[in-house]
Amino acid sequence: MKGFRTLVMLVLFSLFAPILLAQEGFTNETRALYILDIERYVLYNDADQGREDFLITLLDNDTDLYFDLEEQAKTRKKIQGLPIRITVCTDIEELEPGQVVFLNRGDGFEIDELIKKIRGANTLLISEGYPFRSSMINFVVIDGQAQFEANEELILQEGLYVNESFLSHAIKTREDWESLYEVTEDELELE
Repeated sequence: MKGFRTLVMLVLFSLFAPILLAQEGFTNETRALYILDIERYVLYNDADQGREDFLITLLDNDTDLYFDLEEQAKTRKKIQGLPIRITVCTDIEELEPGQVVFLNRGDGFEIDELIKKIRGANTLLISEGYPFRSSMINFVVIDGQAQFEANEELILQEGLYVNESFLSHAIKTREDWESLYEVTEDELELE
């Protein structure tokens, strides 16, 4: 009888796991989707006109995100009229700035060091889990929901333009940021 219960629990878990995991913020699949979708809303300056491909560099210690990004890029083939090329780099010093660089705080990279490296390269910096306003676009999880914050000042300093309709969905001010955490704290206290 115990074996039957265990089997039933495993079947139920396998059926509901995707639903439960979907509510926990970002997965590599959603990261890849966000990275590719954001590019629809970004305009680069004229210096990028001579590029042969649209380079997305992952500053990452493993290749799991790379494979999800590569798989989704196969269906799109091009971004802003250029073929997509994705690379993985494990060292900021060896990084080749392209149109996009993504890094996750969990991998231990210093974002300030990366910002110095890409300064003036007309590169959009997308990150995850870094402190408020330390990146151009920063993925955050608020109340189990995948969201992003945008630092327009850093974006403009690099000569990039991001569409206002896209930015309207971002957390942009310290007040927005703090109010989200106040709501989360209130909900935690209730639980």
